[in-house]
Amino acid sequence: MRFTQDLSYHAGMLLDTERTGQFQRAIHGAVRPGDVVVDIGCGTGVLAFFACQAGARHVYAIEQGPIIGLAQDLAHANGFADRITFLHSGSWDAEIPEKADVVVSETLWNFGLGEGMVDALADGTTRWLRPGGVVIPASFEMWLAPGSLDEPFRPPTDFGTPYGLDLSRVTQAVTNSVGFVQDASDRLLGGMASVGAMALPYTGPLEIELGGTMVVERAGLLDALVGSFRARLHGKIIVSNLPPNLARSWGQAMFPLEHPVQVEPGDVVHAQIGTYADDDMTWTWSARVVRDGVTIGESAQSTADGLLPVPEPAHVAA
Repeated sequence: MRFTQDLSYHAGMLLDTERTGQFQRAIHGAVRPGDVVVDIGCGTGVLAFFACQAGARHVYAIEQGPIIGLAQDLAHANGFADRITFLHSGSWDAEIPEKADVVVSETLWNFGLGEGMVDALADGTTRWLRPGGVVIPASFEMWLAPGSLDEPFRPPTDFGTPYGLDLSRVTQAVTNSVGFVQDASDRLLGGMASVGAMALPYTGPLEIELGGTMVVERAGLLDALVGSFRARLHGKIIVSNLPPNLARSWGQAMFPLEHPVQVEPGDVVHAQIGTYADDDMTWTWSARVVRDGVTIGESAQSTADGLLPVPEPAHVAA
């Protein structure tokens, strides 16, 4: 039997005991009996259920996707329905009638940034969190490594001119798109380097700039920057997809390089990543490879060059 992509995605997270179990431990450590909790992007409702297990008086669970119907069924099945208010909307449109003691969101992407969590938590905590309240996750750090993601990992880009057609625009779109690989552990050409950290709720500049230097440890074709994260949920409780990745429902983020470079041990890769606090699905990234003080390769890309324009509706004369 095959399930819809949305249901399979959520089922995979529930089965990832490292990921979900760490959130359970963090919520049980942060929520006190009688607390009010807000869960932004509740999905199947599992984090809201953890808050109820910890003694929350009431949980406001916000979800804009259809999975909220399953979350409501699960709340009834587990005896939590009388303590959870489900709000079927985006968090920016949600209204909550009281202040919360804890605000939680599990919307970490494969690079930490990338699913709107930073902006949603900044808005939600400003409107709902009482002074001295707790935010989960508390912070996260982003890491990059040089990667050789050629076949079968790298998406196809060299379309040439099959069928007598110019398909170069497809190459441009794919190369300037950010994706992920399920496990890049065996494809790394060097160790992970920290390129930035962020405390939550985020109150920094709208434009987020990350950068770092990596040293190549293994010869190969450098054709991507591979991104991971390490998040501190609460206290000393950590969840991460850094290799070796224990939380297997996350892959690693992939920023493909337009101009791959054959690298050798000792080569230095200077990488830059940019995005926005209110739109962390828009990216710029660049890499410059240096050998013995000489630049041997460079790439600079943007998701703006990969965007596919939506045409105006055609008007056909009657």
